[in-house]
Parts: sequence; structure tokens; C-alpha cells
Amino acid sequence: MQTFFQSIVDIEQYIEPYRRAYELRCAHCDLLGHLVGHGFVYQQVSMDKRQVVGKRLVCSSRFGHAGCGRTVQLRLAEQLPNRQYSAIHLSVFIALLLANVSVVHAYQQATGQSSHRQAWRWLKALKTNLMQYRLALNTPLSSAYQHARLGHPVLATLFALCTAFTGAVGLAFQLQAQTPFI
Repeated sequence: MQTFFQSIVDIEQYIEPYRRAYELRCAHCDLLGHLVGHGFVYQQVSMDKRQVVGKRLVCSSRFGHAGCGRTVQLRLAEQLPNRQYSAIHLSVFIALLLANVSVVHAYQQATGQSSHRQAWRWLKALKTNLMQYRLALNTPLSSAYQHARLGHPVLATLFALCTAFTGAVGLAFQLQAQTPFI
């Protein structure tokens, strides 16, 4: 099941009633025709403002449905799940790292924050997902090393990702791989 989309309109077209009934299966129980709209997914922008970043579906177990009752989130690709900042911010962070800027300064420039505590968490998340990035590239890492002339495997892989995808690397990766970037 596709989980990342360009816009809310694309999500609405993907979950139109005909498709929900005959094509969309629950990711948890694999039943067909039991997914029901269950509202929107929001991101808190400020204390009194929130932004729609996706839609939620539930595998219904009520009113004649025999679903499992679990929910599925369909999200915009520009948003990183469970993160405050977008894929655009992370792509700027990666570009600055590749330009040989320190981790702290890259995070501060990408987010505009003076605190740098989350910078190391972003770097750890990038290292954790390194294998997913290499699988998405479908090229041997040795060519990335030779081409980039970067000594660290994380930087070499990120450089190869930036050359493989156009635009914001996080957004493009989520749309192609249908998995969270970090």
C-alpha cells in the first residue's frame, strides 16, 4: 500500500470509495474492502494552529465489517513521520554536511534554531537508515566512494542519494521507496 503522496488531493483520489472497496488491503490483516476514513493526521505548528499532513484510515470492525480495527496513516511526502521539521529541512542539513559544514552549524542553518541537541539525533537516524539508502540506490557503494572521494560511508551514501534524486532528497526518497527517510 502506498503511504506517501505529493498532496492531500492525491490521497483523496487514492482512497476514493470504489478503490477502497475493491483494491485497498489492510496492511496489518490483509483484508480487502474494510478500510474506512478516520479523519486527518495533523502536525502542531503553534499553540493554536495545526496543519493537515495526511489522512488516517481504520480497518473497520463495526457495521458488518470484519476488519482488525487498526489504523493506517497516509502522509504527505514533504513531512517526516514523528519529526517536527520537514523533509526540506533535512535535505538542507544533508547538503550542508556534504559541503563540509560541521553537524552543529548545519543543523542550526537548516532549522534556524540555536540549540543543536537534535542535530546528533538526525545524524544517528541517517546512520541507522544507511542500508535502506543503499538499497534504494541499486549501485555498489564502491562507486560512490570513488566518485565522491569521501572517506565516511554515510557521507558517500548521502552524496550518491543527492546525485540520484533531483530536488529534496528526503522527499524524493519517501515518494520512491514508500518508507520514511529517517
